[in-house]
Amino acid sequence: MDLSKLSTEELMRMRDGPDLSQISTEELMKMREPDDFDKRVMREGGTGTFGENFLAGAGKAFADIGRGVGQLTGFTSQEEIDEAKSRDAALMRTGGGITGNIAGNVAIAAPTIAIPGANTYTGAALTGAVLGGAQPVASDESRLKNIALGAGAGAGGKYVGDKAAGYLTNRLAAKEAEAAARQSQNAVKDQVLEASRKAGYVVPPSQANDKGINRALEGVAGKISTAQAASNKNQSVTNALVRQELGLPDDIPITKEALNKIRETAGSAYKNISDLGDLKVDSLYKSGLGPEVKTAMGSNSMYSKYMSAEDAVQQMKELRADGFANRLAAKVNNLPEKAKEGAAQLKAASDIEDLIERNLQDAGKTDLLEKFRDARKLIAKTFSVEKALKGGDVSAQVLAKQLEKGKPLSGNLETVAKFSSQFPKATQDPAKIGSMLGTSPLDWMASAGISAATANPAMLATVAARPTARSILLSDLYQRAMARPDYSIGGLTRIAPQIANNPALQRAIPLGSIAIANSD
Repeated sequence: MDLSKLSTEELMRMRDGPDLSQISTEELMKMREPDDFDKRVMREGGTGTFGENFLAGAGKAFADIGRGVGQLTGFTSQEEIDEAKSRDAALMRTGGGITGNIAGNVAIAAPTIAIPGANTYTGAALTGAVLGGAQPVASDESRLKNIALGAGAGAGGKYVGDKAAGYLTNRLAAKEAEAAARQSQNAVKDQVLEASRKAGYVVPPSQANDKGINRALEGVAGKISTAQAASNKNQSVTNALVRQELGLPDDIPITKEALNKIRETAGSAYKNISDLGDLKVDSLYKSGLGPEVKTAMGSNSMYSKYMSAEDAVQQMKELRADGFANRLAAKVNNLPEKAKEGAAQLKAASDIEDLIERNLQDAGKTDLLEKFRDARKLIAKTFSVEKALKGGDVSAQVLAKQLEKGKPLSGNLETVAKFSSQFPKATQDPAKIGSMLGTSPLDWMASAGISAATANPAMLATVAARPTARSILLSDLYQRAMARPDYSIGGLTRIAPQIANNPALQRAIPLGSIAIANSD
C-alpha cells in the first residue's frame, strides 16, 4: 500500500485497522511525505496555531494542579503523570503553549492574594513552595526540587516585580513630565493650529503630531513634497482670508489697483473730518514732535495751538505717500537717509491721525470716530497686504515677518501671519516650488528606483503612490483625525507598573518556572 500521499488524519484512522495496528504512529509518519500539518508541527513544535496552543497551555496549568493533588492523594498514578508529561512536551515548546500556561497560572495564583502576609517576601516564598509542591512529579523529577524552585521563584518573582514596578513607575512619571513640558512649550503653537484649521489651513501631520504613523506615511509621500503640497493648498486659503478681511469679492483678484480702490473708498471718512473746523493741538501730540518729525511736517501750522482739520487731513495723506515712497527708494537704492526720512514722515502721519481721533472723542462724535477708526484700520491693512503681494498671491511669510516686527495686524491677516510664523514650511511661496499638480520629479525618481531594484518595469506605476499618500495626509478626514497635538501616554506604559506589581502575576512565576523546567 502506498502511504506517501495520505494525510495525517487518514494515517491516524488507519492506525487502528488490522493491517497497521502493529506499526507505531512514528513509523507510519516516516512512510509518507510531510503535509502542511507535519510542517506546522515541525515549525511550531506543537500541534496547532498560536491561539490553539495558548488555550491548551492555559488548560494544562489547571490540569497540572489537579494531577499534582491527585498524585499526592493517590488518585493519580505515576504512569498517568509520565504520559501527560510526554504528551505535553511538544506543546510546551511553543510560544502559544508557554504564554497560555503562564496565563493559566496567573488565574490559579490569583486567590493567594487574599492570604494574610502573602505579599511579603516570606509569604511569597511560602506560597511559591506550596504551589511548587502541588505540581505533578514525573518519574525523572523531584517534588523537593519543585518546592525549592517554587520558594526561590516566589521570593524572586516578588523581588523582580517590585523592582520592575519601581522602574516602570519612575519611567511613567518621567514620560508624564516630558509630555506636560512639551504641551506647555507648544501651547501657543497648538492654539494657532486649532484656529488655523478652522480657517481651512492644513499642515504636514508630523508637524502637529509626531507619531510613528504620521512619520511613516510622510516617508512614503515624501516629507518635502508633502510640505510643498500643503503650501500650494494653503495659498488659496490665504488669498481667501485676505479677500474676506478687505471686503473683496471672491472673483476679484488681489492687485495694487484693487487695493488703491479700497483706499479711495475708505478715504471718504477723511472727507468728513475736513468739515470739523479747527483741531485742538494737545500736549500728547506736541510731546511726539521730535526734530525729525518737525522736519518731516515742514509747516509750523501743524504744531501750533490749533490746526485746520482740512489741512491736517491733507498733510497726513502727503506725509504717508512721501513716507512710503522714501522707504521704497531706500530699499531699492540702499539709501539709509531716505529710510530715516520715510520713517519720520510715516510717524508724523500717524501722530496726526491720533490727534484727529482724540478731537472726535472729546467732541462726542462717536459715530464719526468709529467710521474714522474703521477707515484707518482698513487702509493700514491694504498697505500690509500690498507689501506681501507677490503676483496675484499674498505671501503669508511676509505677513508673518510684519507681525514679528511689531506690525499691529488683526483679524484674518493676524490669523495668516501667526499660522505662517508657526508653520513656515506649510506656507512656502508657490512661485518657488511649482504647482505640485499630479506628480513631481521626486515621485518619478522614487518609482524608477523601485523598478530598478526589483528589475520590474511595471513598478514604474508606483509613481502614483506618493501623490496619493500626500492627498490622504492633507485630506480633511486625516487632518481632523491625525494632524492634532497628542500628548497622551501609551496605554502599555501606563499599565506596565500595575502589571509588574500585580501579586497574581508574581505568584504565577514559580508555577511557570516549574512548568518550563519540567517540560523537557
